[in-house]
Formats: sequence, C-alpha cells, structure tokens
Amino acid sequence: MQILAKFLLLYLSAVFITSCSDDTSASGDDTSASGDDTSDSSSETPQITIRLNAFKDFSCTNNWTNRDGGLGLVANSSEGTCKTTFSGVDGKYKIVFRAQTEFDGTPKYKISVNGVTTASGKYPYSTGVLTCDCFGNLNKWRTNCPDVIVDLTGGTVDLVNGDVIQVWGKEVWHCGTHGAYAKWKGVNLVPVSE
Repeated sequence: MQILAKFLLLYLSAVFITSCSDDTSASGDDTSASGDDTSDSSSETPQITIRLNAFKDFSCTNNWTNRDGGLGLVANSSEGTCKTTFSGVDGKYKIVFRAQTEFDGTPKYKISVNGVTTASGKYPYSTGVLTCDCFGNLNKWRTNCPDVIVDLTGGTVDLVNGDVIQVWGKEVWHCGTHGAYAKWKGVNLVPVSE
C-alpha cells in the first residue's frame, strides 16, 4: 500500500509540474514566445476604414449649420473651418471627403493635416452643369435638382495619433439670389497598404 501511495504522490507531482510549465508558456511569460506575439502598430497597415461624421466628430467655426442633411455654411458667411484630432491606428490613409453637391454652384474646399494642405478644389455641380433655374422649376429643386453626395479626394497621408485634420469650405453665389454652401457629410480615412 505504501508503494501505491508513493507512486500516486509522484504521479500527481509530475502532473502538477507539467501543468504549471504549460501555463507559463501559454500565458506569454516565456520570453521566446512573447516576442512573436508583440507587434508594433506603427509598422502594420490599419485594417478598418474610419468614418468621421461632419456633425459629430468635428468642431467648427460658428458659421456652420445643418443644410439639407449636410453640414453647410450659413448664407452670406463666406467661409469656415472644421477640425478633428486623429485618434485611430497610426498608418497610411487615403482621405475621402464626402461632399454634398448642389445644382447652383461649385463651392471651394481644402483638406489639411497639421496645417499642410493635402487636397483642394471645387465641388462639381449635382446636375453636371450650372442650372440656376433648376430646369425651369426652381421651387421643386429637391425633386428636380437634388443634392448629390460625391467622394472627393483628400490626399493620401501618414497619420499618427494627435494629428489635426481640417476641412475648409467657401460658399459661392453663381446664381445671384441663391448660393451653394459647401455642404458636406464627413471624411472617411481608408487604410492604404504599402
């Protein structure tokens, strides 16, 4: 009986030592294993598109308002800026500016990161051409000449946490009594692989 007790004690000790040894390497305490599990996020390509909403994710000068579902300039306020601080995974991103185009003008826009312009230009017309009278029915512009959301390039940049992304817009008055107010919906940051 003593032999059986000693054998059982020896067997349980071996099982205990083996299980402790397995737990150590599985938890990453073994330095040779932890080196493989640790990664430097700055060297990896971010995998998720970041969608920044014009209303929720940007702070703007006081001359922006909700205009037909997009963030647009208050009439006759000329120009304005909105900015946000990048808080995503460091990496290379293509900036996509989500503009809300209009039939009666081509507002100017500029995208910058930390004060450096990455893209600038003019919105296209929602109808393809300037149509001040909305094809003879200005009172029904929402039906006959509706705004159209288009993706405009904002450049491709390396972003790190803390970078400031800025959107600038300038209204235009090609049709005299009604203008185009640099409306926009947001900015998408699309990961770019090297």
